[in-house]
Amino acid sequence: MVMPQNLLTGRLTSDEDGSLPYATVALQGSDSMPDVTMTDTLGYFRFDGIGACDYLLAFSMLGYKPDTLSVTVDGDTDVGTVVLARDGALLDEVTVSGRTFIRQKDKLLIIPDKVSVKHAATGYDLLANLMIPGVDVDRRKGQVTRFGNDVALYIDGRKAEYRDVQQLRPQDIERVEYMDTRLGNMRSTTLLLTMLPNNTKQAAMWRPMACRP
Repeated sequence: MVMPQNLLTGRLTSDEDGSLPYATVALQGSDSMPDVTMTDTLGYFRFDGIGACDYLLAFSMLGYKPDTLSVTVDGDTDVGTVVLARDGALLDEVTVSGRTFIRQKDKLLIIPDKVSVKHAATGYDLLANLMIPGVDVDRRKGQVTRFGNDVALYIDGRKAEYRDVQQLRPQDIERVEYMDTRLGNMRSTTLLLTMLPNNTKQAAMWRPMACRP
């Protein structure tokens, strides 16, 4: 059996503020359940491994008018830029189950909630509990990925290794910043963990490890 290998990509922007990060994009075929993803911090989205078919793309985001786009996929397809119109007051700060998500121009700021912290023993546990859109966390292996690509982790601006994140006390993490960068067809994702002010000295004492266990 030959598995479909087509790639569908595009970008979502607003009519006033540029790219629309963390918007919902749904892909509906004639004989399949909808596939749903979210745009990254630059507004880009992608669907991997889809078959050659006619599809309907549906775009939605709080504060904007929803829109749809019909597309025919017959090989890798880029739909270009889709523009959403503002609809009433745009909410840049949203609280989801206690977690605060603050959408800024080029990044997403996440303030951990008490429940996520309480049920976390390591830095990787907290990242998993925060359920950051599009980010997968393997707590056991200490791997953080997006679309199968490694996510770079930093603590107070310094590149972090496995041991650094594993040994973090979740209650010491003040916020997590999630950002994407794109250069041509290359895209990378970064998570920046910022410690509470009284834990800056402890963070500076960590020593990066050269390898994972």
